[in-house]
Amino acid sequence: MPYLGNEVAPLVQALEGKELKLDSDGDSSIQASTDDTVVFKTNGSTAQTIDSSGRVLTPSIPAFFAYLSSDQTMSIGSRDLVEFNATDFDTGSDYDNTTNYRFDAPVTGVYQFNSVLNPDYSSGSNTRVFAYFYKNGSAFASFAHETLYDNDRGQVAGSITMKLNANDNVAVYVYLDGGSASVLNGASLTSSAGAPSHFSGFLVG
Repeated sequence: MPYLGNEVAPLVQALEGKELKLDSDGDSSIQASTDDTVVFKTNGSTAQTIDSSGRVLTPSIPAFFAYLSSDQTMSIGSRDLVEFNATDFDTGSDYDNTTNYRFDAPVTGVYQFNSVLNPDYSSGSNTRVFAYFYKNGSAFASFAHETLYDNDRGQVAGSITMKLNANDNVAVYVYLDGGSASVLNGASLTSSAGAPSHFSGFLVG
């Protein structure tokens, strides 16, 4: 396979389905396959593909979908970390669903995050529920609040675009300002209504 190195080479080459190696150890390359798909690789992994219709896929982009697989009790008068303990997918393994329940940014960039919480307020006087995106252990933005009544079930949802440095982390917290006996509803993705409380995100670029 041709290795360009520091040599001057034509920008257009007839690859004929072969792989053009771009570095000395051969793990970064461009390949034009016979089905009109162009594949870009770096460090031996596919970074991007462009198919014959011009559709671009980036299979290594960090992305995740996490959810509560069972109910989580909410404290009264304090902010609780929402422990999204299950994932449908976690490209790059950057979401921790066992200990810290947060996303750790693998690279510096702009990220999009989304969350939906389904609080179930079963008893007590009327109360309010607040939800927050936390960055590096501190509140970054309050994304929703809703007044709940006795024996009421609500829903709070929000999304945010954030600039993160590598190793910054993002989590979701919830706050209930009164009442008692309240939970965030959780369930499996295969339940009749799907997962009612979830957290997702991805690298925009």
